[in-house]
Amino acid sequence: MKLVISAMHRTGHHPVAIWLLHQKPNVLDFSIKTMSEWLFYVENYDELYILANNPCKIHEREDKKNFSQIITNANPELLISTHERESLSDTWYINDRTHRTCCSDYRKVVVIRDFRNWVASCIQMGIRDDKPLDEVISDKDIANYYNHLSDYGREAYYIKYNDWCVDPDYRKQITIDLGLHFTDAALNQLSIFGNGSSFDGMKHIKTAHLMNTNERYKQMLDNKDYQQILKDNDHILQLSESIFK
Repeated sequence: MKLVISAMHRTGHHPVAIWLLHQKPNVLDFSIKTMSEWLFYVENYDELYILANNPCKIHEREDKKNFSQIITNANPELLISTHERESLSDTWYINDRTHRTCCSDYRKVVVIRDFRNWVASCIQMGIRDDKPLDEVISDKDIANYYNHLSDYGREAYYIKYNDWCVDPDYRKQITIDLGLHFTDAALNQLSIFGNGSSFDGMKHIKTAHLMNTNERYKQMLDNKDYQQILKDNDHILQLSESIFK
C-alpha cells in the first residue's frame, strides 16, 4: 500500500503521517526507527512500514536521489511519503516524475487545517525562529493553501487535522477508508519535524494531546499581520469555515 500525502506546512500532516504508519495490527505504541533524517520505519514481525519526509526534494539531501532504489530493495508493506508546500497538481506530478518506479499506484491523501489556526501557527513559527513573514507564509503559500481547500471532496482523500486531533471515531473511520487497522498508536507523539509545535516547541513530545491546537488563533487575535492576512483573504476564510463548520 502506498499513500502520498500533500499538505501545507503547519497543518499537522507530520503527526498524522506518523499516526497512519502505526495503524497496523500488533503496533500498539510509538515504534519508529530512523534510517536517515528524512526516512523512518516501523518493523512489525516480518512486515516493514516506511515513512519518507519530502523525498522528492532531492536538493535538500544527496541520498534522496536513491529513494526509488531504497524502496524497491526494502519492498515495504506500507509506504507513506509526505510532500509539503506545493499545489496538489505539482505534488502528484513531481511524485510521478521523480519516483514512478517505486511509487506508482498510490492513494492520494491531503491533510488540511482551518485557515485561522494555520495562519496563526505560521506567524508564530516566524516569531519563534526569527524569520520574516514572507518566509513562513508567502503569497504562494496562501495560494497553495487555497488550492488544497478548493479541491476538497474531489479526487483525493482528505483528512481534516482539526477533527483528527479530537475525535477517535473520525480517526477510526480514516483507517477503515484507507484499508488500515485502527490502533490509535502514536497519537500523542509530537512530531519532531519543523522543530515541533510553533507555540509549545518540544514541550509535549509524548503528550501531544495536551496541546490545544484548535484554538491557536486566539493567541493571535491582536497580531496585525494575522488580522491583515485574514482581511485580505476573506474568500479563503469563508471556504475554510464552510469545510470545518
